[in-house]
Amino acid sequence: MNKKVYGDELFIYSMALMEEQDNKHMQNIEDGNINEFSECAVIDITCGQARINGDLVFFSERCIIENKLYMVIPSNFEKVSSHIIKNEIPAEGRPDIIYANAKEKVGISFKLREERFRLEETEKSLNELVQAFQDMNPTYAVNTSVVVDVEGSRIGYLDFISTNGSCDLYNQIFILTLDKHLLVGSFSCLFADMNKWIEVSKQMLHSMKVVC
Repeated sequence: MNKKVYGDELFIYSMALMEEQDNKHMQNIEDGNINEFSECAVIDITCGQARINGDLVFFSERCIIENKLYMVIPSNFEKVSSHIIKNEIPAEGRPDIIYANAKEKVGISFKLREERFRLEETEKSLNELVQAFQDMNPTYAVNTSVVVDVEGSRIGYLDFISTNGSCDLYNQIFILTLDKHLLVGSFSCLFADMNKWIEVSKQMLHSMKVVC
């Protein structure tokens, strides 16, 4: 597995270049995906909305990669333009797709790599990823590394705390096979907001639907 793909800088770098967004979550709610009159008592993003740390957050299923990958994410996550991705993020490890909320400095990215990747390679590749990550970032401790089964797919992910300039970040990196190739994804938020996002981010992973 190529070691030149992992790090937490992609989101913070790109989001710092985006203009602060207005709160447009109601405009981004997809028809039929939100029940405006009910609210989940516990965090369950499949309800369409949930109160997280006192804030009402709306969710909708998005088509991440056309006809291949769907995922439930916050409705106020906006797709970062390909112009920003191409011109503002270094080519090495540059993601194909980023969804982010610049105001809260939280986002998720996806990169479909060229190398072939099989379902049964997930655990081995995750172990290699953890080792490569620790070799490149010896000061960052990996908190969790695990493989989970989601609707016929196997998703390997690790999470860790990092420092970016003056702020600490909570990060997840995840891998899975998509169309017989390796898909690498990453989630990042401010460490101060970790308790708000950690459960949500895991549910987002479990909401992924791979279309064969």
